[in-house]
Amino acid sequence: MLKIIVSGCNGHMGRVVAGLCAADPQVEVVAGFDVMGAGDGSFPVYASPAQFQGKADAVIDFSSPAALDGLLEFAKTTKTPLVLATTGYTPEQVAQIGAAALEAPIFRSANMSLGINVLLELVKKAASVLGDSYDIEIVERHHRRKVDAPSGTAIHTAHGIAEARKAAGLAPVPDATETDGGSRGQVVDGIHVHAVRLRGLNAHEEVLFGNAGEQLTIRADSFDRTSFMPGVLLAVRKLAGDAPAGLTIGLDHFLDL
Repeated sequence: MLKIIVSGCNGHMGRVVAGLCAADPQVEVVAGFDVMGAGDGSFPVYASPAQFQGKADAVIDFSSPAALDGLLEFAKTTKTPLVLATTGYTPEQVAQIGAAALEAPIFRSANMSLGINVLLELVKKAASVLGDSYDIEIVERHHRRKVDAPSGTAIHTAHGIAEARKAAGLAPVPDATETDGGSRGQVVDGIHVHAVRLRGLNAHEEVLFGNAGEQLTIRADSFDRTSFMPGVLLAVRKLAGDAPAGLTIGLDHFLDL
């Protein structure tokens, strides 16, 4: 049985993860980390990872970048694998994660959905095959409580597209915009990324490829937070046990793509 700690257990996604883990006979939630302290009583909750003195196979983190320092120290001290599903890290925090991974197994992903990771591979292939004549833009849509924009997933997708085009010897996507008050979105690695925040949405991303007389749209929709759990548990099972120290970025490393 996998023994799991849920970091951010009192948050929206943390509660979903804890509930789904509790419903899985092969998974046990042994503790939670959350600055809010006590949860619903089904497992002990600690305001700081340093307060936990037990053993676990992995920590699943759906909290916020503010919790990173304590989690990294816990992973380094206890050698407990850390699955980071939080987004919005600063470049300095990304460097911290890389340094901590020299001492503990750490997995980080911009998105834990299996579908969105398949989308990423598809758009990289399309970007390299379609050539210079196609324009490319990204539209991501999320619930209104999301605090970062554009999403970490969209940023990761934009970087993937740019890298694929560069590897194929293609020029940057052309852009004739001369005046922009912000309506053209954020430019990430030469790709325009547009963010929408609306009540009723969960997590949605589409990549638009446009040419004369044709448009190709590759889209992934997550209608419920439960869609992230297969990817979360895949990462946990890959890291749990005797995983060596090191940093793994992206579920694609665990998928046969």
